[in-house]
Amino acid sequence: MRHFTHLRDLTFHEIGSIMHQVEAWKAHPPDDIFSNKILAMVFFNPSLRTRLSFETAMLRHGGHAIALEVGTGSWNLETEPGVTMNGNKPEHVREAVPVISRLADLIGVRSFSSGLSEIDDERDSVIQAFKSFSSVPVISMESAREHPCQGLADMLTIREHINSPRPKVSLVWAPHIKPLPRAVPNSFLLSCAAMGYNITIANPMGYDLSHSVIQEAQNLAKQTGSDIQFSHDLDSAVKDTQVIYTKAWGPSSSSAPSMNSLMSWVTHERHLELADPRVIFMHCLPVRRNLEVDDSVLDSPQCKVIDEAENRFHIQRALIHFLLSHS
Repeated sequence: MRHFTHLRDLTFHEIGSIMHQVEAWKAHPPDDIFSNKILAMVFFNPSLRTRLSFETAMLRHGGHAIALEVGTGSWNLETEPGVTMNGNKPEHVREAVPVISRLADLIGVRSFSSGLSEIDDERDSVIQAFKSFSSVPVISMESAREHPCQGLADMLTIREHINSPRPKVSLVWAPHIKPLPRAVPNSFLLSCAAMGYNITIANPMGYDLSHSVIQEAQNLAKQTGSDIQFSHDLDSAVKDTQVIYTKAWGPSSSSAPSMNSLMSWVTHERHLELADPRVIFMHCLPVRRNLEVDDSVLDSPQCKVIDEAENRFHIQRALIHFLLSHS
């Protein structure tokens, strides 16, 4: 049985095969490949694109999807082992996950970072608990460390719009009203390295990605020939790039400057002008207009965020098929 909770769960060959499957199915959609199959989706956090794309993938191909919203439509779940459950979590994953496994063919889990520490994110305790107690494949719909379905959908979007085997890509930080998790930028970096893309990560001082993710990406880059660069200057990072991927994330240091003092990091039209003439703009959504990204960028023909969102459906359809085929 296979799970897909981190990019490392797939080999380079499997990533390539899934990409080819996606492209073939986009041209000629398959029939009822999920007939009589049930995906149970467990949401610890809210969702629009993730829930819609997973549900659509199942329903369009003969399957069914059930959404369980922890603390709203289902009990609050305890995930830590050995605790005395005298708080507001009346059910433990030790019982909940085996029950779900008996009734569904696949489990999707969405749980954000707690924001406590890099060590806590690295543990990825919620997704690991589901994997430990599930007897069916588990697929990540975003976890504390990674959002691997988003990462692969991003790679598909780049493949479709940039005709280059090794495009130049820029992942750039953006301000926000609050510190956000790093799962999306982590997965974008890891996916670019696995695809062999040349990537520059641009962020202010004190907003670095975690050491473990950078190290994993560098190890992937050694195998694929990817070049990974780091910059604290937005303009230089996007110069001549073919892809600008903007994402907000929280500080890595208590001494980091406040987000509202970093408004020069908002992606503007002039950044598109510094880039390659073929540049595309990407963002995982939702996006706070004129805080993370200026209207002029989001409303430009270079903006591919809607294509990117649709590609979640196509990637996840192929991933679900892969997992069910290996269960």
